[in-house]
Amino acid sequence: MAALLRSVRLLKLSPSSLLQISGAKRSGPPLSRLFSGVIAVSRNGACPRQISPASENSFSRVWPHPVRCMCISNVATEKNKESQNVVAFDYGEDFDETLSILDSSVRKTGYITQTLLHQIFNNICVKGHSSSNHTLLLLRSCGSFLAELPLEDRTSLAHKIWDKMKELGIQYNVSHYNALLKVYVQNEFKFSPPDFLAKMEADNVCPNRVTYQGLMAAYCHNGNLNAASTILSLMKTSDMPITENIFSSLVTGHGRAGDIEGAKNILPMMKEAKVSPGPETYVRLLNVHAERGDMDSLKETLEMAKSDNCNLMNEDIMQVILTLAKSGHQQHVEEMIKYLKHDQRYKQDSTVLCLTLINLGLEDTAFQILKTFPHFLNKNLDKGKNMGYFFLNHCVAADVPLEKLVFFCNDLEESRINAEPLTQTLYCALSLKKPELSLELMKLLKEKNKPIRSHYFTPLLTLHVKNKDAVGMTKVLLAMQEHGMVMDSYIFTRFIKPIIPSLIKDQQVLQDSGGFLKMKKLTDSAIHRIPYEDLDKIYSLLLNPSLTKEKIKIFCHKIINIFKKFDDLEKMVKITEALKEIDVRNETSPVCLSSTHPDNVSYLLYWLIMTMSEEEVKAQLDNWRQFFQMLHAKEITITGNAYRSIRNLLESHNVPELCKDLLLLRDLNHEKAEVVSKEFDTVTVAALEERVEENRRKGKPFDRPLKRLFKAVLADNDLKHALELKMMYKENLSIHETIKLMSLCLDQNNVEEALNLKRELSQNHPLLVINASKYLSLVKGFSMNGKVEEAIDILKEMRKKEVKLDKYIGLLYHVLNGVATTGDATTVKRLLDTIFSIQLVKPKGLLFRSLLVAHLNNDDTESAVQAMVDIMKDYKILTGTHDLLVHLLKHKETDKMQKVMDLLNETQGEMIVLYNLFFAFLKTGHYEEARNIIKTPGIRTKAGPLKWFTDRCISNNEMEILEEMTDMTHQLYDCDREKMYNGILQLCRNRNDWQKAMAVWTKMQEENIIPRTATLHLLTGILSRSGQMVPCQLAKTFSRKTGAKLKNPETTQNVDKDKEINSDKIDQATACSMVQRANEDGTVLSADIYNTAICAMLAEGKLEDAMEIKEIASSRLTDFKLTKLTFSIIIITQSKNGLINDAFETLKSMLSTDQKPSQLAITSLIESMAVNSDLEGLKKLDMLMNGGVKSNLYIEATSKAIMTHFQNGNDETALALLEHLFTQRFIQYNKIFPLIDSILELENDVLDKFGALGERLANHFACYKPVTMLFLKLLDMNREDEAKAILDRHNGIIEQKDTLMAFLTLKAKIPGQVEKIKSILNMVPHSIDEDWVKATLIKCHIVEGDFESARALYEQMRKEGTNIDELTLKRLAVLYKNQGEEVPFHEPPNSGKFYTNALRGSASLNADQ
Repeated sequence: MAALLRSVRLLKLSPSSLLQISGAKRSGPPLSRLFSGVIAVSRNGACPRQISPASENSFSRVWPHPVRCMCISNVATEKNKESQNVVAFDYGEDFDETLSILDSSVRKTGYITQTLLHQIFNNICVKGHSSSNHTLLLLRSCGSFLAELPLEDRTSLAHKIWDKMKELGIQYNVSHYNALLKVYVQNEFKFSPPDFLAKMEADNVCPNRVTYQGLMAAYCHNGNLNAASTILSLMKTSDMPITENIFSSLVTGHGRAGDIEGAKNILPMMKEAKVSPGPETYVRLLNVHAERGDMDSLKETLEMAKSDNCNLMNEDIMQVILTLAKSGHQQHVEEMIKYLKHDQRYKQDSTVLCLTLINLGLEDTAFQILKTFPHFLNKNLDKGKNMGYFFLNHCVAADVPLEKLVFFCNDLEESRINAEPLTQTLYCALSLKKPELSLELMKLLKEKNKPIRSHYFTPLLTLHVKNKDAVGMTKVLLAMQEHGMVMDSYIFTRFIKPIIPSLIKDQQVLQDSGGFLKMKKLTDSAIHRIPYEDLDKIYSLLLNPSLTKEKIKIFCHKIINIFKKFDDLEKMVKITEALKEIDVRNETSPVCLSSTHPDNVSYLLYWLIMTMSEEEVKAQLDNWRQFFQMLHAKEITITGNAYRSIRNLLESHNVPELCKDLLLLRDLNHEKAEVVSKEFDTVTVAALEERVEENRRKGKPFDRPLKRLFKAVLADNDLKHALELKMMYKENLSIHETIKLMSLCLDQNNVEEALNLKRELSQNHPLLVINASKYLSLVKGFSMNGKVEEAIDILKEMRKKEVKLDKYIGLLYHVLNGVATTGDATTVKRLLDTIFSIQLVKPKGLLFRSLLVAHLNNDDTESAVQAMVDIMKDYKILTGTHDLLVHLLKHKETDKMQKVMDLLNETQGEMIVLYNLFFAFLKTGHYEEARNIIKTPGIRTKAGPLKWFTDRCISNNEMEILEEMTDMTHQLYDCDREKMYNGILQLCRNRNDWQKAMAVWTKMQEENIIPRTATLHLLTGILSRSGQMVPCQLAKTFSRKTGAKLKNPETTQNVDKDKEINSDKIDQATACSMVQRANEDGTVLSADIYNTAICAMLAEGKLEDAMEIKEIASSRLTDFKLTKLTFSIIIITQSKNGLINDAFETLKSMLSTDQKPSQLAITSLIESMAVNSDLEGLKKLDMLMNGGVKSNLYIEATSKAIMTHFQNGNDETALALLEHLFTQRFIQYNKIFPLIDSILELENDVLDKFGALGERLANHFACYKPVTMLFLKLLDMNREDEAKAILDRHNGIIEQKDTLMAFLTLKAKIPGQVEKIKSILNMVPHSIDEDWVKATLIKCHIVEGDFESARALYEQMRKEGTNIDELTLKRLAVLYKNQGEEVPFHEPPNSGKFYTNALRGSASLNADQ
């Protein structure tokens, strides 16, 4: 590594004698060969050599670090001076890191990739500064190590680097000129040596021995021995040593001049000069013979080298092979290959040779070398299935003809070297942006019946979008159509829209597309280009009469988020009015999600309210009221269905007062006269009261007007009137209305009435479970009004009825915090003790904070400190330390502060103590003390606490504190300054303070901080939103990092916070590369990155690689856990691969971490077990899940496996699974009927076997489920004779009440099944309860809309005294109302769903009993 970069200082201090190397041997680290001090003539791209002294210690050849440290120490002073302003490493920033990256590339691949070198160079250009060492490193990388590029491109890149570094102020010295000269020689670049020396002289740079050696090598390469002799004479007169390199150049010179004997005579001359010929000399002589194709002389020279104990390495032989191929003597390559040895570096050296040969157009010879790779010779498809990718990729890059590519692919596949070479070649063509080749390869794949994936076309579409190439885009789209791909909305939006102007302009392209592109689609797509917040442009486009109704939904989605802000009510009304005009214009059903929202205005209003939280609606209450009134003034209306849907939403948000204003928008013209009069009566409470009393006097039903009356009173918040109605019509009010009344009592702090109502509900409906938020409202109301015992009773009731509070922790905290603000610490303590003792929720620090708040509100710091100690002692939870320390600092209670700090130090360590003190001093304004804390020796950056306090400052709008913290952490070790300034910019955005934002940007520039993309988005958004011009420098930086162009302030849109956060996330490919690098250098990554990498491996089907990453993560992170998604994907992958036991063990591990698998994971595992007939496994799975496997999942997976076995002829296996399925207790048999349908469609022998299975289960095990289901399905198929035969053999079918009822229930949901149900009942009379049968028949009549039959059956049931359940009465009442008839009975007050659930609960209770 030392020779990789000899600095100018090291070269000047090196004695000349050290450069006279005799008896050299060649080995050592790869990158050290990049900077050998001499210049080799024929090193034009194959395998450059590193020369080290023969006396060198053996360890230095494989462990380069000691020498490297010596080099760096020599240039440390210079490097520090040049990089003193550098903040953090990025490619090209830190010299040591750049050196390490290039070294790693050479070790792995044998060469430096052009992408890596360009990235380092571009980053240096972006930063605008470099160092002498960096320049030297870049120049020397442009030689033979840049094997991917042709010779002329390497030299062009070197010139580009030379010019750019000169612009950046680099002072070139002799080392730089020598490096450039070496690049010229290695790349066979033709230049004028006199001009080169003149240029050096003009820059006041004196040539040294290395320069003369390089010039002599250049002359000899061209066969100019006269000029070379002049250089040699000059070196002798200057007492410069004549080394082996000089003699080697002379060998080349004589050979190029045609003097073969002269070239041979150089070796005796060397011995006379006491310079031993080394591998370098022999390689030059071998090249001379190779250029002439003289194999006899080649073999003779090889024997001569062997007799002189000069061991030639693979790279030497490869140089000869390269020369043979270049000279047109490929027929001798096979013979030279025999001299190659498969050592450790063979792959890297041969890879470089292959790339060089391809660059020279000698891909056939390169393919010959490729097939000599050791793992290729093994011909093991499992090991070599992806081998040769680099070769195919470089052939594509070098534009090798398609015919040769196909030949190479066929040979690789036939030789079992690569499983899918043609597909990989397509990948290469796509990545290298070769559209024509890609389409041709797809055709070849299709001819070979290989699948053509839709994502193959994405790179081609992206390329044509970028180039705005309408013709190319059309070709790709036609190819997609040819291969059966569909142009979905994503392709249209992502790729076709950007070139719409070109497509519309070029009519010929549209004609050539064969109808694949439609002008109508192109025109309608203009809606997608509307600026996100430009209401004026949205309005103007809505006025376009050609706009189709299918695009209106997109408008609604765009403007819903804008409407939430209520910034401009007039524009909102104008847009809504335009939507209404479109409804009238179309005269058809507009875009909607369901029949509940039949017009655009209703759709907009409904989803606008739906997407807002209760707090957001209440905060905009006045704006909503004004908005509704303005819409009413414009005569904008909504239908009755839409009105009811939106009204229900408003009531769910607890803002019933808005219903009056919403009623103004209701379109009465679309309602029947009777319904209109009833609904219109709800405008006044008095009218409703009069109607209720009138119906009551006449004996008519008054439930509906009473319900409207009660809602109107509650909407007016008239508690007194509501209580009076409650007393008058106590028996007629539903549970829902009682709960609403109780909520109104709590809102108006009438706790006594709320308590009475709660007791009444508990007494009349003991099994009733109300919403968790209502329970917590009761707890808060009772606790804050001295009824602590009642509040505790509510908590106990919640536990008894198993009310889940996992999603209501925040609400529970607000309840406790509301009590704490009153200073009642005793009540808070009792509530907390009760909550945790009955295990209502798990102990959490957030909940305990309310107890500290209660003590601090009473200024009882002693109790607060003691409470913190007790909580830590009992629950091992530490919370509220910041608030407590701030309070103690304000009151200067140092003794108690010390006690808190001791507790922190004992539990969390000294570092956390320092950060807590730091934040407390900042909060209280003690900036000097805070500065002293952050300067404590040994303190390190803790990103978590800093992020927490930054977010706290942003939420509390504390700019001064945030600025002070950012300033104080300037010298904090390893502190991410960019994130600190990002926090200030977030606060600037919230305060709309663009002046402060610009000041922050200036400070970032002064500190030389490189901003992330999210920060650039944030800053440009602040300036654009304030109407300020984006500075040119910022615009360039933004464009450079994002590849985007900034628009003017009028059109530039602000980026929301979610996008800023997501911009820092990594994709799967990045995660995999990070894990690979971390595994090599031993670094530890976060658990999220490991999980992402595992998912990436699983997505590619690489299960073993994924599990290997899991083992690495587990070994490096003691608390590493797989996420729910990762666990589920592993289970799915293992199940699909037939690894059932592994999948089962993975599931057990997942459940042990308190995580639940996804439904797809469970389904995959069940299906895999069923396909493999693993009945024991299915039983174990159900036991493991504690019966938690959902019945529909189990049946779906097992049914699929059963049908697969039947179709594959595995009848016995399928029947075994069927038997297992029928004997499960938790199965819902109505779910199995589709399976029976599928079995009945199979061949007769399968039906016979299924019948035999049913007979056996019925006769031997009294399990009548199969025969009962077969009996029912035969009746359903009108095969009554066969059904009767089964019934005659098995009278037990009549006793299968559950199965019969399940089947009849399914049939009752389908119109036209009344007669079939009656025929089934005639077959099994008296087996089912008569009341249930009649209720089912009524349901059938209701489904069919047969009012007369339903009414007649109801009258019959009433005369017979049949007990009619409330659900049936509710259904009948709805039917009567729909027919415009008065309901002749008392209508149940609650909804049909309520009574359905009640019947299910009753059925479950009876089953348990």
